[in-house]
Amino acid sequence: MAQQAGGGGTGSGALGNQFGDTTYTKVFVGGLAWETQRDTMRRHFEQFGDILEAVVITDKNTGRSKGYGFVSTFLTPDLRLIT
Repeated sequence: MAQQAGGGGTGSGALGNQFGDTTYTKVFVGGLAWETQRDTMRRHFEQFGDILEAVVITDKNTGRSKGYGFVSTFLTPDLRLIT
């Protein structure tokens, strides 16, 4: 999952295949507490509008948050110009 953070903009990762190109709709979220769960992050960001997905990157051995994640919104780049 963390490999998708790189520039590129092709959306060719696992999420990219499911949600299309997320170059302009995926937001990096850093500084998360070790206890942060996916549902907690989703609930927090939903207060600002609809989101497609909230992902907390976790350590595969401990299951603990690595301190960062991503939020993908429904907002398309074209809609940003209208609103």
